[in-house]
Amino acid sequence: METDTADSLLQPFIGSGLAAENVGFTPNGVGDLPAENGGGTGALPFRLDPARTPVLGSHTGGTQPAHLISQWYRLDMTAAQQDPAYRVLVLTVAGRVDGERLRVEFADRAGDGTIRWLSELVPPAAAGSPAWRNLPVALDRIPAEANAVRVIATVAEPSGAQWVALVPPRLPRLTTLQSLVGSDDPVHTDAGFAFPCQRPSGHRHGVAELPVWWITNEPDGAPPGWAAPLTRAHTLPAYLAHDWTRNWGHLRLLTPSTEAQTATIQVAVETVWGATGYGTR
Repeated sequence: METDTADSLLQPFIGSGLAAENVGFTPNGVGDLPAENGGGTGALPFRLDPARTPVLGSHTGGTQPAHLISQWYRLDMTAAQQDPAYRVLVLTVAGRVDGERLRVEFADRAGDGTIRWLSELVPPAAAGSPAWRNLPVALDRIPAEANAVRVIATVAEPSGAQWVALVPPRLPRLTTLQSLVGSDDPVHTDAGFAFPCQRPSGHRHGVAELPVWWITNEPDGAPPGWAAPLTRAHTLPAYLAHDWTRNWGHLRLLTPSTEAQTATIQVAVETVWGATGYGTR
């Protein structure tokens, strides 16, 4: 589980933008996508902060080939390899990413800015295209001496169906679902899921408890049933250890969307006259 996506964004060596070379990518080049509950079409997912997260996409309606080379981003592999909480480098992308359309390059950048190229790779595929999704790259696939990373995206034949959007790469600290959710918060789980260490949201005196977490196979959409009018759902990036791209499900945090007051429930015990035995009261 990622706990703070905004703070895990890598920072460029120079400037603050995303692109070093750019043809055909724009900040508004994200296609029509299902948004998380409460977000607009194309809104950034996974609780990324729009004020701190540059985004570029090739969904512009043009027909000319689009090409993007990102800036070189700081990547401290030496520190990451010494902390077991760092397991993956994550690319958050939208659109249709096939074959060589998206590549990641690694380098050793000297203090004077000289770049010594080390390697490149194609990030693994993940389900959910064309919606926003995370492509995790295991750190053991990255050269140990790398201290810089950049992303290259190419769309040879742009169309309404062929486009790519991306944000800067992230190096998140990961924790377990149990450490994040715990056994005390109320959790709503979809049918078919079994998480015995989590506490299901309950019912008492005919009133349903509002869940804090939702474990589901739905990556987006409104919260379940009674929770929908009162909460917004935010998908947290989550991965299956050592099988990073397997679609195990989704963890969604439910936050209040209204200032509704907590209901005051009055409970009383009353003895009433009625029929006995098999009769009716």
